[in-house]
Amino acid sequence: MLESYQQEFSKKLVKELLSNRKNNYEDNLSLDIDEYNTIKYESEEYDNNIFTVFLKNRSLFKTISKLKKVLIFNIYPQYYYKQYVKKFSEIGLLYQSLSDDNSKKLLLELCAFRIFGHKRVKLSRNNPLYWERLEKIKQYAEKEGGVKIKFMDAFLKVFNLKKLGFNLKVYAT
Repeated sequence: MLESYQQEFSKKLVKELLSNRKNNYEDNLSLDIDEYNTIKYESEEYDNNIFTVFLKNRSLFKTISKLKKVLIFNIYPQYYYKQYVKKFSEIGLLYQSLSDDNSKKLLLELCAFRIFGHKRVKLSRNNPLYWERLEKIKQYAEKEGGVKIKFMDAFLKVFNLKKLGFNLKVYAT
């Protein structure tokens, strides 16, 4: 049984997912990043027209199984999304401890972004000022060096903060 703070967070995260489920952003990915690592979410498969399901699947069992998923996804998406939200229920304690609504909204957006990815969720910080600042940061990246790490197959660039008055090098994405 989920604690009350977990239930509240889970309900709000499902609501956030529902509000973003039909988005299809093309301009929401930094050119530096190939793809964000999102939880396997196959909405495109379930967004298909029901008749497409019959045409693609030759066996009756596959057709019925796929049709059930398509119907659940399109008719009762809350039920479908609960499987993804369950993994985030522990974050409910963090959500409850945040003091302002903007922080809570950002946490919901970040979780939805983690589930859906850049095609479905556009973070509220994604505005011209954010992209301008991101470009400014690039001037501190060194051409040579960096470290490939095992986590998410990421590469950490070296940023030299000497120009900012700090004798410091930082490894970051």
